[in-house]
Amino acid sequence: MSSRLRKSLINSSICRRVMLTSTGSLAVALLSLCAFAYVPWLGVERDAKTEIEAELDLIQSTFETQGLEGLLATLDYDHGVIWDDEQVVQIMESNDFIIRVADSEEETLAGFPNLEADYGWAVDYIWLYDFDTVYRAFVLRAELSDDISVSIAKPVNDDIVSRTEEVRAMGIGLILFWVPTTLLIAIWLSRYTHRRLAETAAIVDQVGHDRFDARVEVLQDDEFSQLDIVINEMLDRSEALAQNLEGVSIGVAHDLRTPISNLGGRLQLMERDAGDSEAVLRHVQASQDHIQSLLRTLEALLRLGDVEAGKRKAGFATIRLSDLAMELVETFDPVFAEADKTLSAHISPDLLVIGDKDLLTQMLINLLENILDHARDGARAWFNIKVVGDQVSIIVGDDGPGIPVSRTEQVFERFFRLDSSRNSPGNGLGLSLVKAIAELHGGEAKLVKSNPGAEFEILLPTV
Repeated sequence: MSSRLRKSLINSSICRRVMLTSTGSLAVALLSLCAFAYVPWLGVERDAKTEIEAELDLIQSTFETQGLEGLLATLDYDHGVIWDDEQVVQIMESNDFIIRVADSEEETLAGFPNLEADYGWAVDYIWLYDFDTVYRAFVLRAELSDDISVSIAKPVNDDIVSRTEEVRAMGIGLILFWVPTTLLIAIWLSRYTHRRLAETAAIVDQVGHDRFDARVEVLQDDEFSQLDIVINEMLDRSEALAQNLEGVSIGVAHDLRTPISNLGGRLQLMERDAGDSEAVLRHVQASQDHIQSLLRTLEALLRLGDVEAGKRKAGFATIRLSDLAMELVETFDPVFAEADKTLSAHISPDLLVIGDKDLLTQMLINLLENILDHARDGARAWFNIKVVGDQVSIIVGDDGPGIPVSRTEQVFERFFRLDSSRNSPGNGLGLSLVKAIAELHGGEAKLVKSNPGAEFEILLPTV
């Protein structure tokens, strides 16, 4: 079984789920970092572009009104129209624009020669080689005429640039750390889960090969331990079911073998006494008795199976239990007297339960017949029904020899008989049916007194 669980740890469901969850968390973290860095950047970009566009309007107006010479004159800051690195530093300290005017041959006519950019908007770098420094800036290049262009740059605040660079580094570091760490954790979890499941699967596999005593070892108090406990409880029930099935099989074999053997014997006797019509008639009558015994056993098994499967629950209705019990007492009173036994009854009036009338009748009959079959001659029996809390208590007992303490746990098992030779009447299914009917009605059946005498109590929910 364990080999069936072998698979790639990376392809396991837990590994995929961990990686998926981790990827989602990483995405949220990266988005948060981006929001922390780039939301301020967007504001700075918007303001810088507004200022650059305003500066471009001013330069275009100067160019149109004063011509190229007038424009170049406005860019002469006492050091000539061509700016060096020192002039650019002074301009940036005054928070002014860095400008370059070029002709169609890309020759710088005025401004800073290192400000080289393509037409349109860009985020570019301004190199100051004399100072071994570089600045980041928003740059706009536009045409003033067919052969004259102007580039305008607005350096970005160092704090904003630093924050952006830090966030970028943090994002890369986060990815480099997060992904392998998550993968290692996912593989470890998958490995741990696989090992625990393989151990459990191995035990279940043993049970599947008739090792009903195998159980999962519960070592830790975690989710797998809870699963192991549930599996062990299931295996306990399965083992009990298997044992019960074995007992049922043996019981059925015993209970069917005797009447079948008797039928076979009667057939031989009928063959021997074929010429004696009276003897043949006796054999036929005896055979019919054996057949009836077989049919009673089979009918009891079928009814017990139906009850345990809950097939009769759909027809439940309100039953006047007091009236039903009184009718049974009237029916069984002469039967007890004929069997040299006495039956006393104390039944509270107007007791109602929800259930199947035929099954409840069968349950009470089985309890009373159990006394008739097994109580001693002259025994005193009692049949009491009353309300206890929110339940109806049905007590049926006698003062006979009772049930040995060592056998009390078996009384509700199928085919259980105190007479192991099976010479006593019955098929050992009566009390099993009582218990099944009580549980079908949401109640319970229990043996409350066993020796001396035997007393059974049935508890049913009352209306």
